Amino acid sequence: MTMLGIAAMVLCTASAVLTLAPLLRVKVGLVRVWDFPRPQIAAASALSLVLLVIGEAAAPDPFGLSMSAIAIATLLYQCTHIVPYVPFLAARSPRAQATHVDREFSVLIANVKRENKQFSRLRDLIERSDPDIVLVLEPDESWRAGLEPIIARYPARLIDPLDNHYGMIFMTRMEMVKGRLLRPVRPDIPAVEASLRTASGFEFDFYGLHPIPPTPDHSSTERDIELLVAAAKVKERGRPAIVGGDLNDVAWSRTTQRFLSTTKMIDPRVGRGFYATFHADYWFLRWPLDHVFYSNDFKLVDLKTMPHIGSDHFPILVRLQAPI
Repeated sequence: MTMLGIAAMVLCTASAVLTLAPLLRVKVGLVRVWDFPRPQIAAASALSLVLLVIGEAAAPDPFGLSMSAIAIATLLYQCTHIVPYVPFLAARSPRAQATHVDREFSVLIANVKRENKQFSRLRDLIERSDPDIVLVLEPDESWRAGLEPIIARYPARLIDPLDNHYGMIFMTRMEMVKGRLLRPVRPDIPAVEASLRTASGFEFDFYGLHPIPPTPDHSSTERDIELLVAAAKVKERGRPAIVGGDLNDVAWSRTTQRFLSTTKMIDPRVGRGFYATFHADYWFLRWPLDHVFYSNDFKLVDLKTMPHIGSDHFPILVRLQAPI
């Protein structure tokens, strides 16, 4: 077998194994993390198929044809998960058809990475984009101090700087009818729960989340519980709602799809693009981890990832229009 054939076989086999792994109904982090890089696995399977076709063109054989069939099956399966997020499909979430500035507001989600100390980059970003709601994730006490000039501009805020990568700073210029920091799963991981009122008088709930991610040495159980607890609250209350944060889960995972199915909330990425937010430093290893989901009471005005702030995440900004 040629070196080209060996490379194709190894790439095809690895792609197939990593595609099959998430089908296991287990919460083991070493399995669940392979929900994330589906675009990369699809690209690897496509490359293996090209290499196999090149090899088979010279000397076709049953083994090579079988490997080609596996590569095709792997590619097609991965595409069923990621194709809804490519921009040439029809978007499911409606855009605002008219401009009503008095009813529009923006939400900025920014995971700063605690070790990153480039405070001015986030301050400048907030000054330029002027969001109405800001959720800062992973701030410690130094980040709270570094953002103090910005924090002071927002009359309503919930602040819990922590040294464990799960601190939160929530701030808004809207009226906060009520708000609190909860510990829905672990005593060291906060979440935001607030009822907000727009200038036009429209009231809605906001949930800010940053669950612990699945890793090779940590299961997805706690993350899944936190997302589904939030989903149950949204469904039970039946109020207009927004859920945002670094959910440590991709849009196409089983857990996020269950969350969206339970809440009937909208993912504005569908039909518009991946809007990948992690990893900010490696273009070839990116997927959407930071999200803003919202009930169908709102219409989308704009959605974009924001410039690098020194973190391993890009911030994401969503501009919505309230019904009144």
